[in-house]
Amino acid sequence: MLAWLMGANPRLDEELPILFIQKNLARDVIGASEAFVNDTFAA
Repeated sequence: MLAWLMGANPRLDEELPILFIQKNLARDVIGASEAFVNDTFAA
């Protein structure tokens, strides 16, 4: 999971999920993490 937080994410415009959390955009990270866990992708 740490690798996921520290890696570029296509659902977050290739930004790091940890930076979205830092910017108080946790809802976006939750959506990206749900897509990752469910093995889905919908931009």
